[in-house]
Amino acid sequence: MALRQCIELGYHRSVTRFRSKSDPLRLELQKRAFWCTYGLDCSAAIHLGRPLGLSQSEIDAELPLDVDSANLSKNGISGPLRTAVTEPATDMSLTIHVIRLRCLWARIHTSLYSDIASCSPDHPTYGTRIAHLRAELEAWFTSAPPVRSRSDRVLSIFGSIDWFKMNYHYCILLIYRGQLIKSSGIPDEVFAECLQAAQSICHGYRRQYIGKGINYTWGSLHFLFTAGLTYLHCIWASPVIRETIRYDDMSKTCSDCTMVLVVMAERWTSTAPYRDLFEALSSHTMTMLVKKNHERWQLPGPVAPTPVLSPDHDDLRQWMIAIADTGMSDGMDDLLTGLVGEFPAFEATDTDI
Repeated sequence: MALRQCIELGYHRSVTRFRSKSDPLRLELQKRAFWCTYGLDCSAAIHLGRPLGLSQSEIDAELPLDVDSANLSKNGISGPLRTAVTEPATDMSLTIHVIRLRCLWARIHTSLYSDIASCSPDHPTYGTRIAHLRAELEAWFTSAPPVRSRSDRVLSIFGSIDWFKMNYHYCILLIYRGQLIKSSGIPDEVFAECLQAAQSICHGYRRQYIGKGINYTWGSLHFLFTAGLTYLHCIWASPVIRETIRYDDMSKTCSDCTMVLVVMAERWTSTAPYRDLFEALSSHTMTMLVKKNHERWQLPGPVAPTPVLSPDHDDLRQWMIAIADTGMSDGMDDLLTGLVGEFPAFEATDTDI
């Protein structure tokens, strides 16, 4: 509704072309209102697998000015504009950088997932689009504004160095997700990069959320669960990953993801299915790899799976239904379905994969 209201008021159009007679303060507030609502719409579309509320081809609104709000008035701008990444950040620098991130999400959504005719990894232009989006991501990450010091109690990781890094790694998962869920022909480099990105997200959330008063959000749950599923998917889908992964790395990553999900479930009961399902999937994955790599890993003896993590398929089905009820994107659904589908094959044959 907020985005629709902004569209009806024309806030998605260029202020210099359509509303140049308004005073500078009003124009800036209109731009801020539009880009805030557009960013929320992009987040909902990415997290829930829904269409964007407004195509970027319909937007020509300028970004807000990178200037401290105290320097804005009806009479104009009384302070300097920030025009280079090396200059000190204003109170709008982080917001503008987040807007650029949401616009990148929108381009990823449109370029790789919205157009049914060209969203297949086999499409002749798919690789070029991936390369362009990856270049945009690198440019976004390297132009991050300086982190401003905060004297108050920190309740969110928003705007911190870890926040920038986790969003960077999450974008990598978004960009390559279409290739990951393809059945064959995926380069080993894609699996390796996505495994590393997913691992970094799990470690980052463990570092930020355990033992601290950081509040969780729906977005943080989506980031973490997507990273955990992607990590497990790369192990199951790539023989090279299974041959090269270290036991201590896998154990720490799965433990970090599980610990944060456990903490979230203690505060928000609706996240319990995410915790239970990831515990079950990670336990089966670790058991599979221990049996396969026991000699190479030089483990002291047979490693039994965690006893509590032996669910039947009814349990898995109920957890998946509960997760779907809370909202889950199509991409996460594809990863989850593929991982759960590995259970019958793993249980039927106690041999190396």
